[in-house]
Amino acid sequence: KTTNWAPISIGAILSLAIFVLLTPITFFSFFLFAVYRQLVWVLLKIKHGKDFYGLLNGADAFHVVGKAENVLTISCFMVRCEKYTSEEFYETFKQMMSKANAIEKFKTLVCKSFGYPYLIKQKLDIGKDCVAKMKILECPEKKIDKRQLHELLNYHCNVPMPRNGKIPCHVLIGTQPVNWKDDDYNYYPVMFKVHHGVSDGISLLKAFVALTGDKLEVDKETINLSKPTKKEKYNSFGNILAVINTLLLVTFLHPSLIVNYFTYKAKDFNILHNTSLTEQKLIGIGSEENGKYVEKIKKIKQNLPGTAFPTILMTAFSASLSEYFIKKSLPPPKYITLAIPINVRALDLRYLTPKDVNIDDISLANSYSLILMKIPIAIEDGDESILPANKQVINRLRLINKEVQMLSNSPEYQINHFFMQVICAVLPQYFIKLILSTMHCTTIASILSAPPKMMLCNQQLVITDIIAWIAHVHPTGTSIGIITYDDRLHVGVNVDEAFISDRADVQAIADNIYKYLDVLERE
Repeated sequence: KTTNWAPISIGAILSLAIFVLLTPITFFSFFLFAVYRQLVWVLLKIKHGKDFYGLLNGADAFHVVGKAENVLTISCFMVRCEKYTSEEFYETFKQMMSKANAIEKFKTLVCKSFGYPYLIKQKLDIGKDCVAKMKILECPEKKIDKRQLHELLNYHCNVPMPRNGKIPCHVLIGTQPVNWKDDDYNYYPVMFKVHHGVSDGISLLKAFVALTGDKLEVDKETINLSKPTKKEKYNSFGNILAVINTLLLVTFLHPSLIVNYFTYKAKDFNILHNTSLTEQKLIGIGSEENGKYVEKIKKIKQNLPGTAFPTILMTAFSASLSEYFIKKSLPPPKYITLAIPINVRALDLRYLTPKDVNIDDISLANSYSLILMKIPIAIEDGDESILPANKQVINRLRLINKEVQMLSNSPEYQINHFFMQVICAVLPQYFIKLILSTMHCTTIASILSAPPKMMLCNQQLVITDIIAWIAHVHPTGTSIGIITYDDRLHVGVNVDEAFISDRADVQAIADNIYKYLDVLERE
């Protein structure tokens, strides 16, 4: 009743045997598709000439499956303005974004031909074509309140990209000050909408630091003095061994992972998952003011050795979803599957300063892997429970810790990294969509640390908050993005209207994550 283990059926054993027998055929088919892809590259190069940017590689191709409206990475930066008028703020930020013209991938168009996605260059001026003002709300006060801000952000999340979606990035700058904090400063929202096929969030944050680098300063107090030193790069022999190890893992263990997905993970069936999405989003926003929740998580980690920071956050999210089901008088599922992006480069973000990166070093790409993890939603009482019923949140944490331990000893990260970076590049889009349609995950969850607190224009502009809404991946229509920035916890929940029709319910899911961190601390 309180475990996530599942018995292995005879069908699963037979399926595993079949996959093993089909492995030679699979590799031969993969080779044929690789040859076909090269022929497609030659044909497209001839067709577009110097305007041909290239075929999408790896996980970039993974994020072109589905409608363009549903594959956008969306984030909002709250900017404290200490000097400029609203119009001056708009022009200043627009000028900074104009430097993105140096990044060619921002000026491309995603196309598809012969079954493969590719990019062509187009004539764009980022400052003129990709930057715009947010709409103006009717407001009797000088500043709009947080409720109005949430409605404004939700509206712009659903507005189509300009030029019928042919622009890969769009920056929307608010010109109405927001009553964001209890002080005399003006706060303005800046929303970034970027096609996920262009880049992941890690690369985008690095690009932002690089774009504002000549005017950006870092609050030195936020930088941990124990910043780890970079490890030496592998020598050629070490790289060869790493490649051989990956190939062996994929060759011998991928059949068991596939069967695991088809029999245990990614088989969700609940009201927060189906294959029909409306492409209309409802968002929830969470942003703490003083950093007490980051401190709470650190305290919980100290009291529960071996528990990771993300595990505690996933526990709070699990409890928040459980409350949603209960309040709606809906039968909660015992477990749901989370698809969690893992990028080893994310660890560098928390120490990233302008001197570490410049615009010429920026390479936009999706370079992460995915792991699938089951988390409990309905916690049952019973004699087998290790903890009493009044300690349900700790019980969730124990179950999730067990799942994390299983994943730490699994080759799932390496195999999925090979799938996303190699297989997704070689297979035509039809087969990638077919594979994704068989993977039934309820939620995509991303947890990362942002760069140190950022100050722009001689400290006249300060980035106070960063909130991210993770793109949906066909057919998964709910996601949660959690960012720690300036030692404070920021939460963004993104749900397709096919699952939840009231934005207040989505906001409650975000708010209750903080609530259950309080509960977990007390327990």
